[in-house]
Amino acid sequence: MEKKSNRKCIVHPWNVDGYVELSYGYKRNLIDYLLAKYKNAKLVAEHLNLPEYWLDNFKRNTKIHTKDIYKIASLTNDVGIVKEIVQFNDDKGSSSIPFRGKFPIRYTPLWHFLFCLAVGDGNISKGNKRTFVWYQKPEGQKRTVELLNNLNFDYKPYLYMTKKGLTIPQLIRKVGSFITGLDSSYQIKNNMVQASSKLGQDYELALLAAFFIDEAGMSRSKLNSEVTLHQEGNLKFLEKVGELLTKFNVKWSKNKKGGDWCIRIKCEGVFELSKLFDSLKKYNISLLHREEIFYKKVGMASKTINRIPLRSETSSIRKYLLNEFENKDVGLNEIRCLFKPGMTVHSRARRLVYTMKKKRQLKPIGLAKYVVRGALI
Repeated sequence: MEKKSNRKCIVHPWNVDGYVELSYGYKRNLIDYLLAKYKNAKLVAEHLNLPEYWLDNFKRNTKIHTKDIYKIASLTNDVGIVKEIVQFNDDKGSSSIPFRGKFPIRYTPLWHFLFCLAVGDGNISKGNKRTFVWYQKPEGQKRTVELLNNLNFDYKPYLYMTKKGLTIPQLIRKVGSFITGLDSSYQIKNNMVQASSKLGQDYELALLAAFFIDEAGMSRSKLNSEVTLHQEGNLKFLEKVGELLTKFNVKWSKNKKGGDWCIRIKCEGVFELSKLFDSLKKYNISLLHREEIFYKKVGMASKTINRIPLRSETSSIRKYLLNEFENKDVGLNEIRCLFKPGMTVHSRARRLVYTMKKKRQLKPIGLAKYVVRGALI
């Protein structure tokens, strides 16, 4: 039985450490089957390579360890046992967040998004629990809980109690670690980009979206479309993110801040980034609570991009007039004819005349008539 398949991104219950609860009818039939085949509890335990008391505990308890599920599935050659799992828990106690979805789990870009999100502003706590705690604003935590519940987690936290962080279900870490092979903060910081690339393009974009939520600087007070990405204390990871942006044709530059630097994304890059994030909506991935301000930036970027060719054309016409019409008469209609046809030609021509008059490059000599005062220096 294959225990791991990164290529297909499939996770079976025995691939992660935890406890599962089987349906009542299947569990009862399974016990009857084992006793009928192996006669008594001692022989059952021997064939499963488990302690002699295991069967008695299995009869009394509702949960069974995932490693034991693998042994039973291997012994009985019954892969269909995964369909009888009604709940997954990280431990026997009530502190874990149960998962009521069905195995095997297909590790989609949405799972990867949550995994990356949890280790962005998140923290892998030390100790036996090794939980993920995600530090974000309450509105972001609320949207994340909605995503978790859509994945069939029974998650009902009181958000006012999560000011110190939102605990991400351990299954997110365990499944993500199994697929990516990253099981520590050090490995994640150094290899997350490469691991995402091996999974595919949509997984790379899921990483970018999660990183963007955690690290993007998008001040509401600034009236421009620029966005910055920060990663304090880990410029190597930031550089790898920059390489990923370049791979997707997102233009960016370094913005120096003393000895440190951050990624600066101008209007062209913001607009391209928006198209990439839009492609993730089929997985129900969004920028959560930061989506509204980001798309305001996208709107600004779109307007700026549309103005750039117009500004370039106006600048070229001004240079042409100064170089080719020195000390010659020119009329407003002649200037208009130099522009490409469009709805804004009249206003742009008047604006150009106004600017050149202000700079004393045009001298009025009659109604809508001017003389060009000198060549461009």
